[in-house]
Amino acid sequence: MSLKQKKIEEYIERGRKYVKPGFEEEWDKMVNIRVKDIYEGMEVANALAIIESYKEKESPEEIKDLFLKENHSGISAQLVINIINFYIVDGNHIADIIKGC
Repeated sequence: MSLKQKKIEEYIERGRKYVKPGFEEEWDKMVNIRVKDIYEGMEVANALAIIESYKEKESPEEIKDLFLKENHSGISAQLVINIINFYIVDGNHIADIIKGC
């Protein structure tokens, strides 16, 4: 199994715990596309780290730090926020924390 395929399977599995009901198939497709792009799923990995941090009840400052330490460009930053906001239960709240950076 290739490294990309391993990432796809890992990210799908990790994300399925948090994905809104009815969005599982779209999540799987998005992960597959993002891991195969030029950034090899970096945005998905960052989104998952942020989601897991939120679910572990880390502080808003810690969540913001996870986002900021990646030093995203405008496009990749927006992708991370969109992934969280669109697919994830409580995603709008998590996105609001990030937007407060």
